Amino acid sequence: MINTSYTKYTNISLRQITEGKSQTSTLTKADASGQKEEAKPVKFNLTSDPKSFEGLSREDLASILLNEDGLYNEEDKANATFFLEKQTLDAFWAEYNKSGDYAAAQEASIKSLDKAGVKEKQTFLWNDKRAHIVSDYEASARRNGVAAKNFDIDSELYNLLKNVHDRINEESRLAYTNGKDFPNYLEDHDYLAIKQQYEREMKTGFSFKV
Repeated sequence: MINTSYTKYTNISLRQITEGKSQTSTLTKADASGQKEEAKPVKFNLTSDPKSFEGLSREDLASILLNEDGLYNEEDKANATFFLEKQTLDAFWAEYNKSGDYAAAQEASIKSLDKAGVKEKQTFLWNDKRAHIVSDYEASARRNGVAAKNFDIDSELYNLLKNVHDRINEESRLAYTNGKDFPNYLEDHDYLAIKQQYEREMKTGFSFKV
């Protein structure tokens, strides 16, 4: 079982998590007896126009991806993915256009990802994107004979994905040397198995829910 708990990812206590506020979290209100009763979750007012996503925070976008209350469709999740990935790319290009240093731009992308909140760090997208970039960064450092900074984190899901990306990078290096086709990690058996297990656990409740 993949441990997808927030505490595994972030070392933040459950109390801190449950005190966090979000528009898509279930709200509570007091009834006539003074006891709290749960209200329906609030849905963002989204349309097929990507502009309707402008102004949403990273945690808002992550809550759409997690879709814990089943309020969002695949188009909503695709748009949320686009805007989250755009922020990582923006960090990369901002640094690269300033310094012309590819490694520094990769580091900027990683640091941008590490500013994520607890919801975003629970998404498959965040773990996969970070694992991919860190693996590429380390592989590039090895090729250039320089020391890579340590970006290791204590996350089971992340580390499973990082192992896949490390293997794919090595297979790509050998493919280049031998003039063969490069492997596609999106079709890799281990990668697909990890993604499918993550999706199963999100549905069955093994992961911590906000």
